[in-house]
Amino acid sequence: GKSSIIQWIERFYDVTKGEILIDDINIKDYNLYELRKKIGLVNQEPVLFKRSIYENILYGKLDANNDEVLDAATKAGIRVFFDDQNFGDKDNPLSGGEKQRVAIARAFLKNPTIVLLDEATSALDKETENEIQKNIFELQKGRTCISVAHRLSTIIDSDVIYVMESGKLVEKGTHSELLELKGKYYTLYKYSGK
Repeated sequence: GKSSIIQWIERFYDVTKGEILIDDINIKDYNLYELRKKIGLVNQEPVLFKRSIYENILYGKLDANNDEVLDAATKAGIRVFFDDQNFGDKDNPLSGGEKQRVAIARAFLKNPTIVLLDEATSALDKETENEIQKNIFELQKGRTCISVAHRLSTIIDSDVIYVMESGKLVEKGTHSELLELKGKYYTLYKYSGK
């Protein structure tokens, strides 16, 4: 359900009913390459290539200069990894959280108009998540951001929160509006430990 929305927006596959519009244009009418240039994606399980961390970040914007890549790495909290030449190799593999930070750095570097976050900080410990979440808030400013999250702390400042259950929309509103409803979101928030 929730991750399918991300995949539809990226056009990994097309919706069979209804339509998805970006700037009042059906996404099926966009050139796929041009559509994906607009989108920065941070997945729960990001794809990394058998290349250096630097090169994996550079994948977000192939014509970026060294300073841009290092700035993106700093914002994602992984700049320190560049000092370890063996970091991320078979003898010293990246953790899930480190992979997510590489994906976050790619998104910072890409500077997209649409940001898709699919459990983007799920593999991070709470302290690291809080640190990186500040930078993600900066990345989101002035952009359309769609965030799929189970950690409700990452979405409480969203303009609109959609609560889905069994593939269906069950609630919609701001964090405070949804708490006032005392429905599904309220229950999730109450027992989530935030």
